[in-house]
Amino acid sequence: MWGLPCLSGVFGDCLIRRKPFNRWNLDMSRVCQFTGRKTHAGNQYTHRGKAKYLGGVGTKVTGKTKRTFKANIQTVTAVLPDGSIKRVKASAKAIKMGLIVKPLKRKYAYKPDQQG
Repeated sequence: MWGLPCLSGVFGDCLIRRKPFNRWNLDMSRVCQFTGRKTHAGNQYTHRGKAKYLGGVGTKVTGKTKRTFKANIQTVTAVLPDGSIKRVKASAKAIKMGLIVKPLKRKYAYKPDQQG
């Protein structure tokens, strides 16, 4: 049984059932299958005024708007640990870190030692 305990503490057997996490079977969009990066929420602040280090009296916040920070997710062809080749969604950071193993681009019809 998978789940999280009930936060209220009133019901002892209150569990939220969830499926086990399988990172190779993700159908969600904009989620990296290697690092788990995804879209996060935040705020965009609007300022007015001149900064103190530039000789002003300082900046003031005049507005705060909700916004989303989206991860740089790319769809790449990768070799999975079981040896199969599949298109997966990976963040640019995972690609730079070398977490992605890419397959060979071509399958040649001959081997180099069999040339005539």
